[in-house]
Formats: sequence, C-alpha cells, structure tokens
Amino acid sequence: MECKRCLLTTDITDVVLDHNGVCNFCAHHDKIELASKGFDFDAFVDKLKQQKGKYHCLIPISGGLDSSILLHLMVTRYGLNPLVIHMDNYWNTDAANYNIYTMVQKLGVDFIRYQISDYELNAINKSFLKASVSEADIPNDMAMVEYFRLACKQYSIKWVLNGHDFRGEGTTPLSWTYMDSKYIESVHARHNGTPLKSFPLMTLGRQFMYAFNRIKHISPLYYISYNRLAVKEELIRVYGWKDYGMKHQENDYTWFVGAYLLPNKFGIDKRLLYLSARVRSGELSKEEATKLLTEEIPVPKKIISEIKKRQGWNTADWNAMMSLPRHTHYEYETCHPFFKKYRWLMWVMMKLDAVSYNFYKKYCF
Repeated sequence: MECKRCLLTTDITDVVLDHNGVCNFCAHHDKIELASKGFDFDAFVDKLKQQKGKYHCLIPISGGLDSSILLHLMVTRYGLNPLVIHMDNYWNTDAANYNIYTMVQKLGVDFIRYQISDYELNAINKSFLKASVSEADIPNDMAMVEYFRLACKQYSIKWVLNGHDFRGEGTTPLSWTYMDSKYIESVHARHNGTPLKSFPLMTLGRQFMYAFNRIKHISPLYYISYNRLAVKEELIRVYGWKDYGMKHQENDYTWFVGAYLLPNKFGIDKRLLYLSARVRSGELSKEEATKLLTEEIPVPKKIISEIKKRQGWNTADWNAMMSLPRHTHYEYETCHPFFKKYRWLMWVMMKLDAVSYNFYKKYCF
C-alpha cells in the first residue's frame, strides 16, 4: 500500500502506515521540521565566530548541489571562515572537480583535498559487489567521515557542517542501507581475505573518542530559509557552477550504485526517497513526483566498463555477480547489536551532537 502523502509503499520493509494511511517517514519528517523551527541558527553562528582558532568550522564538499549551496550560504550570507575539505575517490566527474575548485578559489577559503588509496578502495568496493549487499558504496562514505574527523582534530575545529537537507533527500530505510566500520572489515575479510591496511575508517572507538573531544556536527540547511532553485541559479551566475545532471550524478561510482546497481539488482529506486521528501516539503505535488519517477535512467555503460577495468572483472564474472542472490548486513559482523543494546549511550552521543537524530532513530531501535 502507498502512503497517502508521499510515494513510499509498504513494499519497503521499514514503511508503516498509521490509521490515516500516512507513513512513519512522513511523521519523522514532520518531527524534524518542527524541531528545526525552534533552533536559532543566527545565535549558533555567533557562537561559532566566538571560538578560538583560525577556522570557525569544517565543511566537506563533493562538487554536488547540496554541499555547494551550503558552502556558498555559510560564507556569503553568514560570514563564516570554514576549512573546506574533499575526499577524492577518483570517481569525480569533471563538473564536480570544476565546481569544487572554482568555489573555493572565488570564496577565498582554505581547502584540503584528501586522496584515498584507489587500489584499496577498488578492492573493498569489489568485495561489496561480491557480497551482493545493497550497501555497495558505503566504504567511500565511511572513509570520508574519518577524514573530516581527522581534519577537525588536526586544526582544532569543533564543528562539522554538512550539506544534508531532509526536505530534499529524506531518510534512507535501514533495509536499504546500513553502515559501520566493522561491517566493512567483515565484508572485505570474507570476500578478499586480506586485512585493511591504509584505508581510513571511523571505528566505533574513534567515534567515541571524537565525541568526548567535543567534535560535533550539524546540518545547517535544516534551519535556514533558502530557495533551492534560486540558489542554484546564483551558483551558476557567480561561480560558473556546472550542472552535472540528477542527484548524486557528480560522482560516477555513486551514480552507478544508485542509478544502476540498486534498481536493477535490489529493486531499490532511491528517487522514491528524494521525490517523497520534496512532496512532503511542498516543492512538488504527489502527481508531479509520480510522473518524474517514471522517467527512464540510461544504463551507464561507460562507467560500468571502467568499474570492470579498475576492479578486475571479466564479463562472465561480472554477469555472475549481478545474478547472485541478495544478501543483507545481518549476515556479517556489525556494530548494530551494540547500538541497540547500548541505546542509552548512543542517546548521550546524540545529545553531544556526535551522532545525528537520524542515526539514533535508524540504528538504535
């Protein structure tokens, strides 16, 4: 059954409809929306500016729209001086690289580009494809988290500002995506047989260490007023910002996973999440969103060819992998049992702003 308000259906394990036929993801959206209205972001910015040190905060940037909007607004509207970082996984599009460099140059902010081991990342990504689980791109995300935490420690920065906006992206169901460092290590050990060496991972121990060092995170786009399309036009006008296409298409590997692997192998279409979020926010009608969902996404043949080349797949093995039965994170060692058992501790972490409310609700129940 489909939610009366958004596009999510009870075919997704995590979706539950109330007596009015409205799903729990809509209720979660409304709760965040209500909480965001009670937060004084201007006062928060004043507090950031009173901190000691060269940088007010850290802003990770991907070259995509959300992080570009965040960087632009935080510097031009709020006068913050961030340290900007990017983790290069060697799958950026030319448009993403251009957007990153032109923005940091014109804004005059300090910038660090971290480069991960492409050999090790390709090996880990291959392990996840062999595992036949839907979390095929989480190694990149977990490495990115570790890098920006390390940057905070090195440069005495206490706040990480990220570009997530629940109004345009929503919340991913647990049955679609789970991530932690132990999961990555477990998958790689089973399907590659070698331990990770230089790959940066935010382990549970490090997560606690950073939390009690008072390194916090916040999603400013939850709390500020802006028109997404108007700011996008401003980015194009001011920086010559380049539009790369659909959401997450700024990175070829992320695009392969979201636009090809998940829908074709796992029956997961993440556009459901993004479009549903925009419907809840009033940006689209349900009818408009339904029509957009029917648009066909071209098969990324060149990207698939490059993945096979970098990861060492022949055609027969690739086709066999794509035909494997689906598996889940429950078949591997993860921190998930810990998060649920010690929910109170994760609640403390949330109150310390070390993990998000979304993390707490998704992983601890």
